Amino acid sequence: MAIPTISDCLVGRTPPISSGQFSEGENLRQPQELNASDAVPTIGPSQTTGNQPFLRFDRRENPVGNKIVVLVVEDDVFQRLLAVDLVEAAGFTALEAKSGDEALQVLENRADISILFTDVRMPGNTNGLQLARFVSERYPCVQIIIVSGDASPADAPMPLGSAFFAKPYRDEQITRTLNRFATLH
Repeated sequence: MAIPTISDCLVGRTPPISSGQFSEGENLRQPQELNASDAVPTIGPSQTTGNQPFLRFDRRENPVGNKIVVLVVEDDVFQRLLAVDLVEAAGFTALEAKSGDEALQVLENRADISILFTDVRMPGNTNGLQLARFVSERYPCVQIIIVSGDASPADAPMPLGSAFFAKPYRDEQITRTLNRFATLH
């Protein structure tokens, strides 16, 4: 399976940056080329490409320097608040939805969501696994974290590349996965 391009990631979505913000010929390094010294958004000369500019960014920021947005979908208010606090403490921007149906509305209205963090069991017509499969197909560059207290990945097919954690999960596991997924943007 080919790695999606930026245009693939914007299927049915408004691009988060206007075209023309970067001039043609600029060398925007891919996330896998970044290293620990790439900590703040900076445009400067590249060591590997002479005087062509490149963009360096914190792994919790997208290539234009904005914090990466994580959509947290959880019906239990207490669990949702804990998950939002965890996402924000890790340096990301968190949006909230209390059901799969509400999450679908948020996804249709926001072009800047990079990571979906969803529970499995929720009220409404769309559970977390259905939401994850829809997001995987419609928005292929949105990374997916699935959590559940009573379902396991063997119970239903999960989207390729998604991460599953049983509740109660450890904060370090989620933070590590958020940071790993952020490097893909």
